[in-house]
Amino acid sequence: MKMKNSFLIFWFLLTATGATAGPLGHQSGSLVSIFDVGYLTSTKNFDDTGQVMALSRSNEFSQWRLRGQAEYDLSDQWGVFGAFSYKRANAFATTASRFNNNLSDFFLGTDVAVWNGWIRITPEVMISIPTYPKPGTEDSALLGDGASTISFALNGAKDWGAFGLNGYVGYRARSEGYSSSWLFGLQAQYMPEIPLFAFFGLYNDWSLNNDSYTSANRITPALNYNGGSLIYSSINPSLNVIEAGAGYKISESFFITGSIETTIMGVRTAQYTQFLVGVGYTDRNLYSTNSREAAPDFTPLDSFEEKAPEKGAKKTFVPKAQKSIPSRFLPIRRFF
Repeated sequence: MKMKNSFLIFWFLLTATGATAGPLGHQSGSLVSIFDVGYLTSTKNFDDTGQVMALSRSNEFSQWRLRGQAEYDLSDQWGVFGAFSYKRANAFATTASRFNNNLSDFFLGTDVAVWNGWIRITPEVMISIPTYPKPGTEDSALLGDGASTISFALNGAKDWGAFGLNGYVGYRARSEGYSSSWLFGLQAQYMPEIPLFAFFGLYNDWSLNNDSYTSANRITPALNYNGGSLIYSSINPSLNVIEAGAGYKISESFFITGSIETTIMGVRTAQYTQFLVGVGYTDRNLYSTNSREAAPDFTPLDSFEEKAPEKGAKKTFVPKAQKSIPSRFLPIRRFF
């Protein structure tokens, strides 16, 4: 019942308030897309107390991932986004080495802007669906947890000239008896009027410790097929990840990025490092600096104006025509 009421409140926020700018500034018909390739490697785990423990017998887990993600604004208030990934996993162990490759997970979500004052606020909802066999059902390295998820998040964004700050807080629930978790992310971007730009992020996925499995049965596939790595199929995993990267604007619309991310803290999860290289496209001008200054601040209460009634009719209120706010800053979304 509590979850149902929370969802109704969330949906009311999405549909009952008028706004024109999301974390990037929604603009009807606008598209942002990014494709990246990542290489992840791990030889250690965080144990139940957060201590770093090396995998036994010099075991190692590594993974190549191809990921595509895109965001499209259906209107000046409403946007949709999605992503897919393809993975090749390698689990090296002294006893046996295992491999696997397949489409991994599909993600689909939507967000609606609700506030554009001194900060832009945008709630979102997202689901993910796995496309590979569940962990432990085949004799190969793991590609994920094998669980579907639904997450709710509140995004906030603020920029000062060439400097932008984006963040989110949220909640994620997973199927198959996995624990739910609190989500937190914060990313700073520096996007000057030169080709080079930079970004730094901190992302948190912290378990609520409500996994249905309290025994070691949950991690058996990780021990047997992943060389002992707890990157997938763990009980109540939590992690903090930092990322640092830079990019280059090839043109007003195309850009390339490179970054490195690593876990700095965790419980019952893998300590890993991942290298990413990507290319992206946006139909917004990456060099623009005046687009936001031209748009006035507003709140949801400012989003409606009084309409002169016809003779004998009651007064009515209709949505104001708001000015959309294009943005040169890139989206912040974590598809764990």
